[in-house]
Amino acid sequence: MRIVIFILSMIILTAGCVVNKDLYKEASVNAMNAPTHEQAIKEYEANAKKTVQSHYFYDGRGDIHFHYGYFGRAVNDYTRALKTMWNAQYNLKRGRAYLKLHFYNDAKIDFTTVIESKGYKFPVAYVERAKAYAAEGDYSSAMKDMEKAREKGGENAEFLEAMGELNFKMGRYDEAKLYVQKAIIANSENPALYLLRAKIFYKQKNANQAIADLKTALKMERDYVEAKRMLAWIYATNPLAIYRDGAEALRMAKELYSLDKEVQYVEVIAAAYAELDEFDKAIEILEEGIRLTSDLVQKEDFRFDIKNYKTNKKIRMW
Repeated sequence: MRIVIFILSMIILTAGCVVNKDLYKEASVNAMNAPTHEQAIKEYEANAKKTVQSHYFYDGRGDIHFHYGYFGRAVNDYTRALKTMWNAQYNLKRGRAYLKLHFYNDAKIDFTTVIESKGYKFPVAYVERAKAYAAEGDYSSAMKDMEKAREKGGENAEFLEAMGELNFKMGRYDEAKLYVQKAIIANSENPALYLLRAKIFYKQKNANQAIADLKTALKMERDYVEAKRMLAWIYATNPLAIYRDGAEALRMAKELYSLDKEVQYVEVIAAAYAELDEFDKAIEILEEGIRLTSDLVQKEDFRFDIKNYKTNKKIRMW
């Protein structure tokens, strides 16, 4: 009788864990519809409570941090989840957050942990480790990992996108474009693929196709920051007048800066002002950028642009 009671108790407990996991996931996904990161976290914490399965709580909250670009906080919550319960998925997610933070060695450690423990189930870990190698310029190791990913998981959309990115970084633009086009066929609703193809087209000096892909990405995701920044930059700096639109570039760049006071947008605002022949305003915003940034290389880039704007010279580049 005791054995029967014990078995029934375990079944009930296991069922409860499954339900809890689903509830945390649902609460996390729903919270991501909030307009701001702060609101999303408040909503999630109101609907998902820490229990004995608190790793589900931390995992869900980590996903929200990642979604809104708070990658350091995502790392912290995935680490909390791992301390409560080891799960290869948590290592995979933390590795991706490390990638976003440019902590490539830490990312590789997490992806290697997944590969060594669950590599047969998670061939994507090879893809992610390849991205870390590529970011460090180790294209040989990156390509080896991509071949492992192909061998274990085939050529799914995620693999094709990563191969496109890798070939793009290696300067193999025709090969990169072929992989991205295959990825778009496999998953035509992913705006990141159109952004990547736009980058490839622009490297090949095909501004018309690049702009078309950026507009497609922005139709899919109106607040796609990276696509909007690139489009504003093209409008402000392209060597061909037919593709320049200083007023639209300034509008988009100011919109980006109003949402997130990132110094990277300062350069775009300045280029847009210069395109409109408002060089004094371009210099003023760059001087403010120099005060804001702690990046010495960026400071020098801004000073170089200021020298050009003082002679009424505009930026023209592919």
